[in-house]
Amino acid sequence: KNIGVYYENLEPVVEKYIAHWFDLGHTAQSLTTLANFCFKNSTRTLDGLDTLVMRLYKKGIVSEEAIDEYLVSIVKQDAEVKAVLSRLGITRNVNSQDREFFKTWKYTWNMPAELFDLAIEKSMDKTIPMQYMNKLLSTWHAKCVSTAKDALALLPEKPQFEAKAPATRKEGWEREYGKEQLEALFDSLEDIEI
Repeated sequence: KNIGVYYENLEPVVEKYIAHWFDLGHTAQSLTTLANFCFKNSTRTLDGLDTLVMRLYKKGIVSEEAIDEYLVSIVKQDAEVKAVLSRLGITRNVNSQDREFFKTWKYTWNMPAELFDLAIEKSMDKTIPMQYMNKLLSTWHAKCVSTAKDALALLPEKPQFEAKAPATRKEGWEREYGKEQLEALFDSLEDIEI
């Protein structure tokens, strides 16, 4: 009912979904909270609700209190992302791409605050500042830069991230990869959890 769907026969719903969710440790109140969240976000299927339940379960979030704490942390994180957007001169609301960038920069790459500040400063006047900032931080992360001094040394005189005409290739020149190289590439990508 809370996700906006009517089922004439609830027995299959209880067997497939609700009993499983209770087995995971949810209560009627925690499931109601998640169902209301799904409804507000236009996820109006039991499969969509199940996906949310399972994602939260993987994070150890099943109780009403844990859900509340998680939502508070999301709101706090969105405020941090909004502050970055504001400093870049972006006035729109925080979106999922902004959140992903921020989580990667802060939690996956553990970028120091001074590099955040420098990246914001260098991205302010760009056409697409968030993507430019991501490129800067990505470059610095790949080169294991941890100080603003080292990051400044890597900045090109003329920005390398600006749009430029595509390079022309000489006819007949192509890079060929062997089977072992391709397997190594795909094996290394399998380690990355998305």
